[in-house]
This record gives sequence, C-alpha cells and structure tokens, in this order.
Amino acid sequence: MVDPDNPIVQDINVVINFLSIGVGVIVIIMIILGGIQYSMAGDNPQAVSAAKQRIMNALLALVVYIFMFAFLQWLIPGGIF
Repeated sequence: MVDPDNPIVQDINVVINFLSIGVGVIVIIMIILGGIQYSMAGDNPQAVSAAKQRIMNALLALVVYIFMFAFLQWLIPGGIF
C-alpha cells in the first residue's frame, strides 16, 4: 500500500491533478474552436473537414489521457489517489 503522506506520492498527485486540469481545459477549448470553425466553414468542404479533424483530435486526446490515467491507477499499487 502506498503511504499518502510520502512526499513523492504527494508530488505525483500534484502533477497528475495539474495535468488533468490542463488536459480538460485544452480539450474544451479545442472543441469550442472546432465548433466555431465548423459553423464558419459554410460550403467549403476543406474547412469543414479541418473543423471535424480538430474536434476528433481533441476527443482522441481526451480518451488517450483517460486511458493513461487508468493505467497509472493500475500500475501504482494502491492507486495514486
């Protein structure tokens, strides 16, 4: 079992929390920008494709981060929280 009072565990938790907030904010911003880009694309198929790609990349980044977080929970005995 991991001791939650261990300074290394506390530092890891701070980094993980910071990354979680950062990834969440960036994904939301990218989805909003992709939506704006999509709505402004009009009949231009290249702009529509670029907007869809931006939204898909943001969602892919979120899914990858979730799997990385789950892997860290599995890898470190007792979890990181």
